[in-house]
Amino acid sequence: MLLTATLLGLIAALGILDGRLLGVSMIDRPLVMCALTGLVCGNLHEGILIGATLELIFLGNVAIGAAVPPDVVTGSVLATAFSIMSGRGPEAALTIAIPISMLAQTLGVLVRVVNAALATWPIVMRRRVIPGWLPLCTWEAQRCSIF
Repeated sequence: MLLTATLLGLIAALGILDGRLLGVSMIDRPLVMCALTGLVCGNLHEGILIGATLELIFLGNVAIGAAVPPDVVTGSVLATAFSIMSGRGPEAALTIAIPISMLAQTLGVLVRVVNAALATWPIVMRRRVIPGWLPLCTWEAQRCSIF
């Protein structure tokens, strides 16, 4: 179970890093994410079936301007894993994929707001010249900037 959770985390990390560090190679689409999740969970056929259906649902999600689309990777991986591991079928995955994606979208916006606040810490601490704070703030800003 721990190995499965670790592999699912690596699959989700690969999907999230697709558009950020690896270039846009469409690995983050639901069809690919659900197929990989189905492979890890032991039911590739159901993973592809869920992925194809979720691909149709999330097909129109485009980030235009300040609009933040739902987090397709998190919704796809978690919904497929829950569906396959619980044995409830693809209907369960389709039911929970959109709420999970919307929740992950909200958390992603919150993380970006916190990152923006943490990015100014070294500047503020440098102005105040508090001994010992500068290395901690620089490390914290660098650690949080990858999210």
